[in-house]
Amino acid sequence: MEQKFIFIFVFITLFFSSKAQQDTLFYENFNSWPFQEMDSIFLTYDEDNMADYNGLPGNWFVANFANSGADSLEVVAMSSSWLSNFANGNRNHMQLPGLYIADTNAVLSWRSAPALGALYMDGYTVIASTDSLCLYYVGGGCPYDTLLHFAQNINNNETQFSSGIQHQTFDLNVAINITTSTQYPGLLTPSQVSLRDYAGQRIFINFLHNSDDDNYIAIDDILIKGTKVITDIEEVGSTSEETFKLYPNPSNKEINLDLSTLKSSVQNIRIYSSLGQEVLSVISNNYNKTETIDISTLNKGIYFVNILTDNGLLSSQFVKN
Repeated sequence: MEQKFIFIFVFITLFFSSKAQQDTLFYENFNSWPFQEMDSIFLTYDEDNMADYNGLPGNWFVANFANSGADSLEVVAMSSSWLSNFANGNRNHMQLPGLYIADTNAVLSWRSAPALGALYMDGYTVIASTDSLCLYYVGGGCPYDTLLHFAQNINNNETQFSSGIQHQTFDLNVAINITTSTQYPGLLTPSQVSLRDYAGQRIFINFLHNSDDDNYIAIDDILIKGTKVITDIEEVGSTSEETFKLYPNPSNKEINLDLSTLKSSVQNIRIYSSLGQEVLSVISNNYNKTETIDISTLNKGIYFVNILTDNGLLSSQFVKN
């Protein structure tokens, strides 16, 4: 039988010495961001959709920490759990772009702090998933792992906390009097976790702020170190008879995917940048014979389309101009 060829991603690990050095796969310190705006490199989701008591954004936002402590001038990503009517159920998601973890050396690190403690001390959860849309249905069947969970204050009692890691670092030079209790501003404290279990996979890290009626949490200096890979395109042999057409190419507004010749069902369609970061996805229970995808928001450059079918992966590339 005549051999067919399809385009697929080939990840090539680059080693510059016999001992591979740790590369920076992702870093964000938020210092250059406009206040109260989240950049498009993050995917944020206000799951609770409830108003904040102090009029702060209902979702993650960027601002000075401003908790009266030594780190007040630090520009951080923040999320508030003090909702109107002292409501519980706060759930705000901040998801990093998808990253390919090449080997067992990758490590995620960041700094975090609650506004104050121990009374009304916020907690949060760091999760990882191989599903880019996991943040929309955490708790509803989403396949994810909890990397670390930080405790929150409960029962309005400064000696009682939920399960998890308790923040312990506070600015003891600045006392804040709350009713009859004296509290102290939180200080940004480093944490890290190994991503070794995800070697060979593309994962999505999600900072989920899930405290109930406390105050606010700050996240800063998100860093992922590991072995950097580059993506290239290579023709490899395949016995698959599946093909699809992509047009127009180049394009600046939209692309069309002609799926009419496919013999198997489409599971998902995902678009990746030349750096291997997922930038768009199409999830549906009923794909059309021609799928039209809006690419107007993408930057100029080369992109790759992956179509996962019941028979395997089909890929192609296009240019956004």
